[in-house]
This record gives sequence, C-alpha cells and structure tokens, in this order.
Amino acid sequence: MAVTWRNWKTEATSEKKAELRPLWVRVAVCSLELATGTLVAASLLIYRSRTATLLSILPPKKANAAPSALNRRIFIQSAGSWRANGIIFPLAACTLTRVAKNALILEVKGQYGSWQFNLDNRTIIEGDRMTSTETACKVLAKRWHQAEGKGTILSS
Repeated sequence: MAVTWRNWKTEATSEKKAELRPLWVRVAVCSLELATGTLVAASLLIYRSRTATLLSILPPKKANAAPSALNRRIFIQSAGSWRANGIIFPLAACTLTRVAKNALILEVKGQYGSWQFNLDNRTIIEGDRMTSTETACKVLAKRWHQAEGKGTILSS
C-alpha cells in the first residue's frame, strides 16, 4: 500500500516528466488493497476456527442415567475457543463423517458449517499416541459407535 501511495506515477513522455497519479486514484487503489488483505485474513481466521483441536465424548449429565446418544454430549475445542473453553453439543445432534484419508468432519444439526478434525501420527486418543491415521480412525470409530454416535467414519 505504501508503494502505491508514494510511487505510483503516470508514464513519462519526452516532453513531460512522470508525476504522481491523482489523489483520488491512489486512495481508491490503496482502499482496494486494504479490503483485499482484510478479506483474506478474515477468511483464514474463519477457516482456522472451524478446524477442531479437541473432541471429547462426555459422560451422561446424570450419574444414574444409562449412557445413550440422547443424554451424552460432546465437547469441541478449536482456535475459535478462548483458553480452556469450547462448545458442548448433544451427541444425538452430531454426525461424524470421514471425508479424506486423514480428515473427519463433524456436523451438528441446527448449526451452520462443520468442524474438521485432522488425523495423523501425532493424534492422541485417550492418552495413547496413535501410530497411523488408520489406527486413529479405527479407535475413534470404535469409541464413537460405543457412544451411539451417528456417521460413517470407516470407509471399509
């Protein structure tokens, strides 16, 4: 933006030397550059806030209740959460789907958008570091279906 403001000049001809472009033209181009940069930064922040870093299946609210999808909840934490805060949703409203070899998408009924979970060999499930993406996916699928969650996690 500073280069445009200070150095954007008209073409020099043999009879006339180069001059800065009119003020209104430089203001318009600088405003366009600022708006484009703001849009790109906002897009990256929104994308990052939808990439979850923690998924936890919480126990039933009442200790004497039988565990089922109706009274279980999930806790999601992402870059959009401050410190140790996150979002809690009922498990019955959630669908976990495998969309790529190393990615899961969590969709919540009534919520706009979805959360992406990236799986790799650094994925930790219940305190154990997973050796591969497939192992992480199988263990997560087992836990998810034990909690009566909906979705297609395993492709085979």
